[in-house]
Amino acid sequence: MARLSKPASSAVSAPPGRGLIDQLARELDGPPLQRAALSHIDFFAPVVSVADDAEYGLFGDGGRARPTLLGVAQIGLSRRPAEARLHAVLAAGARVALLVLGSGILIALLLSARISRPILALARGADELREGQLGLQLRVRRRDELGLLADSFNRMSARLHHTMQSLAHLNRTLESEVQRRTEALRRSRDFAALLNAPLRLRHLLDTALSALVHDTAALGGAVYLCHDGEQASLEVTAGACTTNPTGLPDGLTERLHNTPGCIEFLGPATISAEDEGSGTLPIRLRHCYSALRFHERTEGIVLLLRREALDPERLEFVRHASAQLAIAVANARAFRAAEQLARELEERNVELLQQRDQLQQVNRLKTEFLANMTHELRTPLNAVLGYAELLADGAYGEVNDEQHQSLQGIIDSAGHLLALIEDVLTLSRAGAGRMNVHLESVDVCRLVQEVLLATAPLAKDRPYRPHAALPPELPPILTDAAKLRQILVNLLGNAIKFTPSGGVTVAVEAQAEGQVRLSVQDTGIGIRAEDLELIFDEFRQVDGSSTREHAGSGLGLAISRQLAGLIGGQLVVSSAPGYGSTFSLLLPARAPDLDAPS
Repeated sequence: MARLSKPASSAVSAPPGRGLIDQLARELDGPPLQRAALSHIDFFAPVVSVADDAEYGLFGDGGRARPTLLGVAQIGLSRRPAEARLHAVLAAGARVALLVLGSGILIALLLSARISRPILALARGADELREGQLGLQLRVRRRDELGLLADSFNRMSARLHHTMQSLAHLNRTLESEVQRRTEALRRSRDFAALLNAPLRLRHLLDTALSALVHDTAALGGAVYLCHDGEQASLEVTAGACTTNPTGLPDGLTERLHNTPGCIEFLGPATISAEDEGSGTLPIRLRHCYSALRFHERTEGIVLLLRREALDPERLEFVRHASAQLAIAVANARAFRAAEQLARELEERNVELLQQRDQLQQVNRLKTEFLANMTHELRTPLNAVLGYAELLADGAYGEVNDEQHQSLQGIIDSAGHLLALIEDVLTLSRAGAGRMNVHLESVDVCRLVQEVLLATAPLAKDRPYRPHAALPPELPPILTDAAKLRQILVNLLGNAIKFTPSGGVTVAVEAQAEGQVRLSVQDTGIGIRAEDLELIFDEFRQVDGSSTREHAGSGLGLAISRQLAGLIGGQLVVSSAPGYGSTFSLLLPARAPDLDAPS
């Protein structure tokens, strides 16, 4: 293998080995090969020749030549110049970096010193403020955020110093203020306690005025009370007013009523004082007037006499005391009026009790009289009725038609009179409590039908016939059948009498718990609302004139309500003029057992 080299070829490394030559032979058209060393890089490239090959041209691509490796070209590239340049650049960069770092440190130190000084000043100021040096002011003259913080600190310190001074002042005056207010509260408490005494007006005014004069250091005082429609009159006095009472100035009551609070002015000479060498001198005192107002009403006026005007504290005490005294005066007056009313009511109650006893005695005598009279009247009336019937039947001889008609009139009138006597007797017995209740099982529907049949003659002149509205099945109830029948007869008779046209209906309805409601409904003339309760009074009719259209004694409804109460029922009515009436009887499943006289 031949070897050619230029001067300084000693820098070139060893020649290529066999492996590298074989690799170049295989890759004649490839890029040069590299081999790195510590101080340089070797590049290897093939050296070839081109020879004509007829076979290759026959079977290949024609005129293409086939290359032949003749040798290897080796070129060495040294790294030292590049490394020297790199070292120079690194050295220059290091110097620049050191310069920048030093400048940064210097700038940082300067900025740190500028920032830390005001912060340290604020910290020292806070410590001194905490130790009690109030009002401390920092000297930080800057316009940035630290300057604003220092200004806020100075304002806070000044405000805290002012606040502490105010607290110290308040603390110095607190004890005296507490004592002053405690004394005011004590006066108000003691005065209020005085007003809780027994509600005797004179004693109350004496006690309250003495307390006012003492607590306000007044020389005297007086209390005037106002009366409806009259001038205020002097009630009690104390101190200087005792020997020389003063009257109220004209128009003062109206001024106090319209002006809340107190009115003070210098009054005329009220008392005399001793003067050295001059005897006695009249002294003009200040008059302080305060109204006793309660619920916009002036109950009275309080007068206090003093040498000087009232200070604000005592003036406020007088206002509160006057308000409390006004309440106490109003209560005392109300108590006195209540006592007077109680005495009057007690006297009236005694009179009413006496009248009640008298009325009970009169009622008892009336009941006994009615019972006796009805019994005495019924006996001869039955005889008259019996003889009239015998005459009408021809027991004493034939009678003509005119005589028979007259006898029938006697019989009808006697029967009507006998029924009236029976009603009076029933009413007197019920009122005297001498009626018995006989209980039996009653079929209400059947009883209603019997009553309708019995009262049918009453409607013979009417264009209608009373009828019943009965349920298909209704259990029997335990009650007094005779009294229930009489109630229904009375209600039906009334309904027919006051119903000239339309209709009358008896309705039966089952209620809860076995109760039964019987209603007699009519379409008659109706009853006014103010007369609904009057119709149940004895001998009371809505039309009580002598020319009334409908006759009657006015006992039917009274008797019906009495009987309803005896059998445990309740009789009520609803009506309107022109629309008829409905009388409803609510009966229990079992009436009270009152077989003994009730």
